[in-house]
Amino acid sequence: MEEIFGNNLASAGLLEAKTMESMILINDQHGGFIPSALPMPFQWAPIFSFSVDDFDHDGKNDILAGGNFYGVLPYEGRYDALPPTFAKGDGKGHFSCSITYPPVLLIPGEIRDIKLLQIGKQKSLVIARNNDSLVFLRY
Repeated sequence: MEEIFGNNLASAGLLEAKTMESMILINDQHGGFIPSALPMPFQWAPIFSFSVDDFDHDGKNDILAGGNFYGVLPYEGRYDALPPTFAKGDGKGHFSCSITYPPVLLIPGEIRDIKLLQIGKQKSLVIARNNDSLVFLRY
């Protein structure tokens, strides 16, 4: 290490990862955040984008997440276990997922961004995939 970095190691900081789970941080309204692990399906592959809205129209915010990563060496296998994943919110900072995905969410590819688009009262999601076409979903 010293041969590569030389004197730069003296000023290097030490960082420590406490958890590798995908998490949500809920504002506690007192200047802090309450961490909470997201449901198990959110842990299956890297997540690159989240969108939060009341997707099921029950008055409580839900989460839609997308990810996957194919740019790995062959012996690692690609990280492709995460179609766009929906987590239903209970309004108290807890989220739950169903393992069965609605067919409209079985979108293949590496999702890099999910954006909410609203024109008048109509809401749509725009899902951007790496090296692929955009996907538009109305809800």
